[in-house]
Amino acid sequence: MCSGSQIGVLGELHPTVTERYDLRHRPATVFELYMDALLALPARSGRNFRSLTRFPSANRDVALVVPEDVPAGKVQEILDRHRLVERVELFDVYAGENLEAGAKSLAFHVYFQSPDRTLTAEEVNRTLDGLLRTLQRDVGATLRD
Repeated sequence: MCSGSQIGVLGELHPTVTERYDLRHRPATVFELYMDALLALPARSGRNFRSLTRFPSANRDVALVVPEDVPAGKVQEILDRHRLVERVELFDVYAGENLEAGAKSLAFHVYFQSPDRTLTAEEVNRTLDGLLRTLQRDVGATLRD
């Protein structure tokens, strides 16, 4: 669904279908996109299309300690809004031993990429340092040891 319109379907193939066609990867998922519905969607301001870049991404795994009332989505949003951050994926949430009461750990894969050049390790590290300062200021995040 997008803007209240159905633009496709997604589902898992029934096991008898995967057996009949001898599909090795089970469960198998299929999807169908309705191009007429996609093309009829109103154009959004900003980017409608972005070409694939030929420049590689650089990634860093970041484990942060935040107050337990800070949503992971808020942290992800802060990370994701930097122009050199291509995408952010939450891969672990932990609360318990080795963390102070009232805190949790959030771990993210952060992918950095520029559309016009290969980023240096120094650029990526500087960007990450700036993001960590912003996270400290906005949500009280610190790097997990």
